[in-house]
Amino acid sequence: MHIGCGIGRIEKYLSKYVKECHGIDISETMIARAKQMVKEKNCFFHATDGQRLPFEDNSIDFVYSVLVFQHMPTKMFYKNLDEVKRVLKKGGKFIFQ
Repeated sequence: MHIGCGIGRIEKYLSKYVKECHGIDISETMIARAKQMVKEKNCFFHATDGQRLPFEDNSIDFVYSVLVFQHMPTKMFYKNLDEVKRVLKKGGKFIFQ
């Protein structure tokens, strides 16, 4: 899962190496563009602010985010961290900058 996916450039590239990839972005406009641009069947995009991720508990292997959290209010950042913890599988990886 990629938090702050924008128009899905990374998902388009990763799609050939993974079973599924999910892009998350707060902007519905960016998600709409990602869905138009990325036609790979294993790429999925979700508009959300991250305070409630659309995944079951312990269902995601890997979460990453680059240059996103610094733009969030502190409470939203902590809620995003809580959600990542909730959806991440035991032994899963979370990498962010």
